[in-house]
Amino acid sequence: MWITLWALSASAEALPMDPPDSGLPSEQPDESYRRPGPRPPPPHYRPPPRPRAPEEPEQKVSVTVAASGLKHPLVDAAVEARLGKKFSLGLIGGMGGWDGDFHYEVGLQGRGYLVGDFDVGLALGLEGRYADIGLLGMEGPALGVGPILAAKFTFPVPVVIEAQAGVSYLQGDGWGGVGGIVRVGAGYSF
Repeated sequence: MWITLWALSASAEALPMDPPDSGLPSEQPDESYRRPGPRPPPPHYRPPPRPRAPEEPEQKVSVTVAASGLKHPLVDAAVEARLGKKFSLGLIGGMGGWDGDFHYEVGLQGRGYLVGDFDVGLALGLEGRYADIGLLGMEGPALGVGPILAAKFTFPVPVVIEAQAGVSYLQGDGWGGVGGIVRVGAGYSF
């Protein structure tokens, strides 16, 4: 009988036995094989960056056709190019005829967007123009300069609408005066 007990105790020492779960941290350095689920990443591991949502393309150029003028209407074509998120430069050309005469204007605009940006915003700008539009009852070409306020909205299509208002001091040959600037137009932005 002693031999049987001795044999059982010897075989119990030879077989590994799991210690009872005491809830205390284990003294063994790596027990990850016993935890369910995936292994935690090593401390230097960084997950790959999340893909960013594609950004909507920003428009860089707007081409518009507008009706301008209060007393004598002109048809204007304008090209506005983005110089930055808040600034743009535009070229304007217009023509029309009344009283049997042909009238024209060409101009340059600089705009700074106070609210919004080139795509949708409210801009304050400065316009310089050379015109033969018979303003103020005077005849002949004149140079003009003045401030403008412009509102612009670009749809997702990208169709653009805009409106401008301002004043211009015109100086002609032997005459000068202040005239208005009014334009309402639509076009395409790309």
